[in-house]
Amino acid sequence: MTNSKSKTVKVETFFREFEVDISDEACMEFGFKHNDKVLSPNGEKYTIVGMAVNPCGIKTKTLWFTMDGEGEQVHHWGYESLVNEGFKKIK
Repeated sequence: MTNSKSKTVKVETFFREFEVDISDEACMEFGFKHNDKVLSPNGEKYTIVGMAVNPCGIKTKTLWFTMDGEGEQVHHWGYESLVNEGFKKIK
């Protein structure tokens, strides 16, 4: 559910619900925007949800995404994974 005032959306992982920042400013730290379609080096397709500090207790910013065909279940990448592994925006 989107919060129109703060540009956030609530997402749920296996362990908790939390808010993800979907603003261009937050997502562009990783080189992508909310709802961008991304292709992994393995050919898997993802949709960018937004940025949030990892809620697992690791205080690093991570980019959250859904994997095509998995519904609304979210997963995350760290900045180094995105840069070093060669994720590309699908045009």
